[in-house]
Amino acid sequence: LKEVLSTCEVASTDRSTDALLQRIMEWHENGSLFANLQYQHLQHLFEDNNGSKFFNLFVNVFQNEPSKLLAFAKYAPETNQGIQFLKQLMNEYAAAGDYASCAEIFSWIVDDTQQDKVVPIESYNLLLKAIHNAPAAQRDGMDMVNAAWHIWNDIKQRPILFDEHTISYLTHILQSHSRYLDDFIHQLLHDYNSVLSVD
Repeated sequence: LKEVLSTCEVASTDRSTDALLQRIMEWHENGSLFANLQYQHLQHLFEDNNGSKFFNLFVNVFQNEPSKLLAFAKYAPETNQGIQFLKQLMNEYAAAGDYASCAEIFSWIVDDTQQDKVVPIESYNLLLKAIHNAPAAQRDGMDMVNAAWHIWNDIKQRPILFDEHTISYLTHILQSHSRYLDDFIHQLLHDYNSVLSVD
């Protein structure tokens, strides 16, 4: 317990995070984690820069399926604070290569985005990052490749501009599928040549 807590960034003047993590460890040990854990707990940990630590604790130490956190994340309010939390959790799923959970949160963010605003390219890049980081057997399968291609087509339909991360992720994902990769490069050179030249 002390080793786990020592890795968390707890401010010396505020022990609320320390106490919360101790309770979470106790809930896990006595089998009551899912009965006691609430959205507010996750919000507090992510706001206190301990989201990644908690995610690692939940998945790698407690050996829980990452997707189980979605049951709590769905209570995030439709506010800037709630959206920020979802993006932070989405980033954890992307880093872990959990595309399904990442895509679920993305759908929530799209639903919560006001009509006069657009979903930023960073959120699309997290979807691609999740596919890129997925186990090779999954990443190279046609389901993932088709998902990446669908994301790319969706980006082209939106009033947003892709960036170097978009290109990097798609190039790596499509490298084993020459037809998709050739088509992607063709589009970049012929449809976006002016954009690439400026960049």
